[in-house]
Amino acid sequence: MRNRLRFPWILLAHLVFWAGYFLIVYFIFTYLLDWKGALTRTLIMGSFHALLMYTHLYVVWPRFMSRGKYFQYAIALAATWVSFIFLRAGADQLLFWINPWFRVVLESPRYWGGSFLFGGVILLISAPFRMVEVIGKQVRAEEQLRNLRLEAEIRHLKGQFQPHFLFNTLNNLYTLALTGSPKTADGILRLSGLMRYAMESGETEEILLKKEWEMVQEFVEIGQLRYESADAIALHISGKIDTQLVPPLILLPFIENAFKHGNLDEAPDASLEISLEIFPGRINYTVRNTYNPHPNRRIAHSGRGLMQLEQRLHLLYGKEYQLRFGNNNGLYESFLSIPLQLAS
Repeated sequence: MRNRLRFPWILLAHLVFWAGYFLIVYFIFTYLLDWKGALTRTLIMGSFHALLMYTHLYVVWPRFMSRGKYFQYAIALAATWVSFIFLRAGADQLLFWINPWFRVVLESPRYWGGSFLFGGVILLISAPFRMVEVIGKQVRAEEQLRNLRLEAEIRHLKGQFQPHFLFNTLNNLYTLALTGSPKTADGILRLSGLMRYAMESGETEEILLKKEWEMVQEFVEIGQLRYESADAIALHISGKIDTQLVPPLILLPFIENAFKHGNLDEAPDASLEISLEIFPGRINYTVRNTYNPHPNRRIAHSGRGLMQLEQRLHLLYGKEYQLRFGNNNGLYESFLSIPLQLAS
């Protein structure tokens, strides 16, 4: 949420209010006193009004209003209001030795009426400040709860991907084992590395792009164990992999889906091309594979891993990502574009 009610904005609102208060009150007193007297009177009056306001905000309101004790709140507010009127009058008594004008003021009914009125105005003004702070706390609490829910959902989706990924990879190794292929042991070793990566990265929100790309290469190596021709699969990368960060397990589902739904084991001209383009602040990731266009063949977007990936992307990036699937010149093309962050 962009428009967050953060503490610095509340603090700024208080500072602006008191700056305006002191300027206005000082300006009024300059019509009655010299600048020293006006400044002294403004500081004393302002100090008591500030004490009244913050006693209301942080003592009376939290103790009674926030707990739904409205009757006790009204009594406490009235008592605070009257107490500060007399405290201010007592402070003004001390000013007799500074300027005899204050004796005349204290004996005037207008003084007491003014004290009562201005005290009430300060209390009325303080109420919106408190309500804004309460609303701000509620907004932040709701936002934190929403973020916790999103994190839990993302962890759940990542947890779903790991067994799904393992199941498909074990199918590949099972095929090798049935034929007695000597590549089976190498495949199991590579799979253990991939699973270690999947489990360790499951506890982190971001991982180095370099590490994620290395896992793509490992996954491709496992996939190639099933096929005689290594030329059928091509990896391309452009740009510099430095300290960019991406969510873990964000690239692998594309490769898994291409191996599962492609036709590398069916056609002599089958192919799989994986391309990673790195730009400042963004990556474009494209996977193109040949496939069997038979209408009964469930391909690409029907893959559960990609459906889970799309849910993760929506939770992580909102509208800031691009994800496309579809036929492009006889190849099935999957395209992903996401923003990048740099490791600190």
